[in-house]
Order: sequence, then C-alpha cells, then structure tokens
Amino acid sequence: MDELKKIPDADGETWAQVEKEAFGAGEGGAMKLDLGKMFGFPSRKIPGRAETFGQAQSRIHEAAKKRLRETLTPDQQKKFDKAHVDPLLGGSSGAMISFGFATPATVDDGGMK
Repeated sequence: MDELKKIPDADGETWAQVEKEAFGAGEGGAMKLDLGKMFGFPSRKIPGRAETFGQAQSRIHEAAKKRLRETLTPDQQKKFDKAHVDPLLGGSSGAMISFGFATPATVDDGGMK
C-alpha cells in the first residue's frame, strides 16, 4: 500500500500527499478534514494502467488477505472467514470515520430587543 500511495496521478499528485493535505490545522488551530480530497483520490486513474487507485487498493488488499488465509489451518480459515465479513453483506470494511463537534456557547446578555 505504501508504494501505491507514492505513485503520482496525471497531475503529479500522490495519494500520500492528498492524505497529508486533507488532515491538518485549519483556522485558529482547529483541526480540518477535507473529505472531498480523501474520498476523491481513489477514483483517479493510475497513469499507464487500466485501473484506479481505489481498484488497485482493493486488488492489493484482496491478494494480501488471500495470502494470509492460505497460511492458516482449515479451522483457523473458518474463524478468519467469520471475522472478515464483506461490507456489502454486513459488517465493516475497517474504514470507519466518526466525528465529534464542539460549538462554543454564546450568551446574549442584552436580552430581546
């Protein structure tokens, strides 16, 4: 995955750069998160290939999962399969994001006008 994230797209931008730019400090030191950049990059085509960055990521992930599974005994494979549910059929892909927001309280001590 690290090597995939170092490959530049047609504009010369890498996935690693986009991830770094998407997270950071915004105005006043508040954390910023640009989901458009985060989720948009995987849909870009890899120059010279017929697949997108997201498709390559899925292919690499599936190949790694297959190699890992092949090292297990049949009993371990059954447990492994139960633990790794396809997100389309239920369960989680592991790419979960949760957010918490804090809003400063304001007090209008002037009353209604």
